[in-house]
Amino acid sequence: GVPSAAAQSLAQVRPRPEPAAGDRPEASAAAQPRTFAELVALAAARREALLAARLANDVHLVHYEIGRIEFRPRPEAPGDLAPQLIRLLREWTGRPWAVTISNEAGLPTLREQEAEREARWREDALANPLVQAIVAAFPGATIGLVRDLAETGDEAGEGEEFGLLGAEDE
Repeated sequence: GVPSAAAQSLAQVRPRPEPAAGDRPEASAAAQPRTFAELVALAAARREALLAARLANDVHLVHYEIGRIEFRPRPEAPGDLAPQLIRLLREWTGRPWAVTISNEAGLPTLREQEAEREARWREDALANPLVQAIVAAFPGATIGLVRDLAETGDEAGEGEEFGLLGAEDE
């Protein structure tokens, strides 16, 4: 039947609960990835872990802008990566996307970029006089974890920039 006046006024005052992002088929205005890394994060958030992993590991980005991606896939990448990405991005963002395969070299994959960043941090850690003193004081100690506290927002870990492992911990 017809809702009562009280139910109608409640509906006007109290907004309907928003369905979870993965539960709603329509696109979200917030789901407009501005960078390739945001696109990979969106795929992971939409429970497309395999796609997110493929994008991070097998894609050399040549060009990215909202609505248009150009990349060179590694030989290990599945052949349907571009069509799958076109379909899912349209579903997630509510707009058409052009996804083009390129022969240009492109950037290192996101995974390669992360490995390069971690290698630089490890080198910087090894150059730190405090770390050098610790390694000298504890023969066999190695650097186990290096992270950027500014990126992680880890305030409690200040002063714990370098994780040292004893030889037996490896």
